[in-house]
Amino acid sequence: MAMHARGHVRGKGTNRSAEEGRGRARDGNGTTRGRRWRVRAAVEGPPPSQDAVVFVAGATGKVGFRTVRELARRGYRVRAGVRDPNKGKRCLAYRDLPKKLQYTGRDETTRARWNQVKLDDVVVVPFDVERPETFDEALGDATVVVSCLGAPESELFDVDAPKRIDGRGTSALVRAAASRGVERFVMVSSLGAGKFGMPASLLNAWGNVLDWKRASEDALRRSGMAYTIVRPGGMERPTDDYGLEARLVLSSADTRFGGLVSNLQVAELLVDVVQHPEPSANKTLEAVGVRGVPRASTADLLSRVEADPTDAPAVGSAARYQSTYAYDPAKEGAAGKLLDWSQHVETFHGRMAMLGVVAALGAQAAGGGLIWEDQFACANVRGFVLVLTTAVGVASVQPWWKDVSREDAGFPPFVPSAETWNGRLAMLGFMASLLLEHHWQLPALSAYWLLWT
Repeated sequence: MAMHARGHVRGKGTNRSAEEGRGRARDGNGTTRGRRWRVRAAVEGPPPSQDAVVFVAGATGKVGFRTVRELARRGYRVRAGVRDPNKGKRCLAYRDLPKKLQYTGRDETTRARWNQVKLDDVVVVPFDVERPETFDEALGDATVVVSCLGAPESELFDVDAPKRIDGRGTSALVRAAASRGVERFVMVSSLGAGKFGMPASLLNAWGNVLDWKRASEDALRRSGMAYTIVRPGGMERPTDDYGLEARLVLSSADTRFGGLVSNLQVAELLVDVVQHPEPSANKTLEAVGVRGVPRASTADLLSRVEADPTDAPAVGSAARYQSTYAYDPAKEGAAGKLLDWSQHVETFHGRMAMLGVVAALGAQAAGGGLIWEDQFACANVRGFVLVLTTAVGVASVQPWWKDVSREDAGFPPFVPSAETWNGRLAMLGFMASLLLEHHWQLPALSAYWLLWT
């Protein structure tokens, strides 16, 4: 969904008008007070209540900044929680705006108007998710919390970050908000945070990030606050205009294994959830963009998703693992399960072979040389193979440890039949490459060409 000046929005089918009022005031502590202020009428929902104050955690992240921007554009009073207030103020003033916070789409008209949403009245407050003593002042008089927290992708070698930020820090924020009487809490989690297999387990190999996100989700469900959990698909590649070609589709928890969605689509969904409290209450929304689906109103999308069950088994119980990870308590202990993995050997070897064929042939196409004698003679290549093998091994073992079957996979390249045949062909292809090189002393690509011709 692309934004345009004067509050017009393409993608909802309706224009948004602005009503001018007097600006709102702040008291000496930076807390917002409820005078009359500018209100932008919502596309489908009621205008913001003058008593509503939204605290956004992680306000200078990709999703967080876009959420602050959209909240302000629709007329909400916003408290932007940032670790560095000076950086936060510069961003909200569109000064020294990092590339990740700039418009990333191809629509030049929207790009030119990106900075025209006024953020002057947004209250910037110091907030550090790893320092709970900052929470009370940051929350202030907020009635709604939107958590856009997540371990930064730029710090992949900090494997403890998911535990500190996605797990303990976010759970601590949930408890602080509940103790202060916050009415609603909206959390950004991740697709795959529930029952997951390949390829989601590749992501979980980084510090068990999906497990920690799930722990924070459980803390929110137990908090007593009205809540909405948003699990977006992959947000790395889609640009801000992705919503023009791929409509947002919402599903209930643990029903999707893959999909893409833009940061802007997620930010707009978060604000839609804030604006539509009743149809979004106590739900887990898995969000992806899908091409070719008909346009639907926000209220309709939200109403199609069922609320989370209220009789879910207790966290940590065998019943919870049974429902979440297909855990079979009749099997032996974890060590026995890991050792008895004969049924997974072919899958594991197939995955390694597929990676090996693609990597080896790609290296040959780029620089030539024999797979074994030239490429594996390079220490950098051996190191890369070791790291890649370890990553795939860990990602493969994690679901098996929790008794997640291959039949749980829903992403087309990883469904059992496709993975089995792709793996077998890759194993044959890799062995054939080595034999052909040994016989003719030619790179596999050249040998394949000779056989073909």
